[in-house]
Amino acid sequence: MSRSITALMILFSPALASAQSPALPTTNGPTIHIDPTLGRSSVPPLQLPSALAGEPLSNDHRVHFHWQDAEVRLDGQHWQLWAGKNMLKDFIDKRDQAYEARRLVADLQLSEHGTIGSPEPAMEFWLSNGQAPPPPMTRRQIIPFDSSTLKTDRVESRFCLRDARQVLFRFNTAAEAQQALAVCQHYGFNEIGLIGAPKPSMIYLVSNPNPVQWKKSADELFKPRQLQLLSAQYPLTVPNLGEVGERIPFDPARIKLVKRTDGYHLVAGPRDLGNAGPSDYYAHIAMRALQQYPMTELASACGMSFYLSRGQAPRGVPVGVRIVHFDPKSLAVRPQGDQLIIGDGRQTITTFAASQDFEAQTALKVLQHYGFDVQCEVGGLHYLARER
Repeated sequence: MSRSITALMILFSPALASAQSPALPTTNGPTIHIDPTLGRSSVPPLQLPSALAGEPLSNDHRVHFHWQDAEVRLDGQHWQLWAGKNMLKDFIDKRDQAYEARRLVADLQLSEHGTIGSPEPAMEFWLSNGQAPPPPMTRRQIIPFDSSTLKTDRVESRFCLRDARQVLFRFNTAAEAQQALAVCQHYGFNEIGLIGAPKPSMIYLVSNPNPVQWKKSADELFKPRQLQLLSAQYPLTVPNLGEVGERIPFDPARIKLVKRTDGYHLVAGPRDLGNAGPSDYYAHIAMRALQQYPMTELASACGMSFYLSRGQAPRGVPVGVRIVHFDPKSLAVRPQGDQLIIGDGRQTITTFAASQDFEAQTALKVLQHYGFDVQCEVGGLHYLARER
């Protein structure tokens, strides 16, 4: 009988643990329990090309840094882990977890951060001088996995990385799952460490020289489970409106151009920030413009996207950027055919379907809150800003 796949359960209470299966063994730290529903995946596993089996793929996103440069910074209400000009992790309001991550970086002397998955990372890993870090010597939350049975698979129409007992990470494409498998095999990862629970704000993979000894009996395999990661998206909150959308922070120092079939894309780590068009010249102007403000967040509200600079509207207009002025005080929602438009009577800022009056009115209030007064264009990139 097939059974639905449930989420990975991370239990810390002894009372709860007694109702679960026997604990998965760990070497030093709290135990992670997994509900042992038996069963096997009926979907044939994906096959990793032999050429990828021994080397990590080159298109994962990595940041190199020196562990001694790592520090915790408070940016507004966000506790963030930085190393030099690179923001490594944003822990939002979780101050203690940010400092725990800083201690871990120092303890393991981590020097490289990688992510796999797009548009949002589905898996992250850390390296120490190009090698898998060993287990930390402090108490820790862990999920051991059987590296000898690690493979890619399809579960519920998604691509995943799993061992014989549990699904570890889900991906949007087969290539991402294969990439994650290649990285794990290359570095010999066999344990997942967690910071934060039940939804971790950071994970790290280690190579434990004394791994859990797994039994190979097929009758004792756990049904696949999912390890949940904290989304890299954060709510966009506007005074008097509350939560109206999402925002994705990014490090402007990491912005680079990536040429694709539809033109140059502005990319910061794993995040695609927009299409800058086919022109190499204007794409570089667009990249410099985003860095000059600097742009630090890509926000969306009611289907409308815009950039922010440290939580505010970007101010000024860099050289080489074409602008069109509009009057923010005259902005209103107006019907036009089968659409609703937001504009000042001369310039249209954005459009909505005729049935989306609530969304359009909310988007109007968001625009007025940030005080945008110019539409900017450079190459294929369009954004809103305040001229002064």
